[in-house]
Amino acid sequence: FGDKIILSHIILPEDWPRYSALFAKLKLQFRHILLKPDIDTAIDRCTTRTCHQSVTPEYWIRYFHDRLNYRDRSDVTVIDNTVLTVAETVNQILGEKEFIE
Repeated sequence: FGDKIILSHIILPEDWPRYSALFAKLKLQFRHILLKPDIDTAIDRCTTRTCHQSVTPEYWIRYFHDRLNYRDRSDVTVIDNTVLTVAETVNQILGEKEFIE
C-alpha cells in the first residue's frame, strides 16, 4: 500500500528464509535489523523496563540471545546497541542519516 511498517518480532535464524521468501514473493522492500546488546545489558533492560506488566524471565532472555545468531548472514543487519542511545541506534538503522530527537 506504499506505507512503511516495522515488524517487531523475534525471528529465529532458521525461520528467516521463510519470511524473506514471503516478502520477496509479495514484492515488498524489506530490511531485517536485529538490535542485540550484550547479554548483561539485555537482561538489565528487560528487568527494568516499564512498558510491559510482567518481566521476561532471565532464562528466556538468555535463550533467545544465544539463538539469535546472524553473524554469517549478509541479509541481516545486527546492531550491537549496548552503549548506544536511542538516537544513536536510530542513526545506525537509518544508515547514519541524522536523526533529531
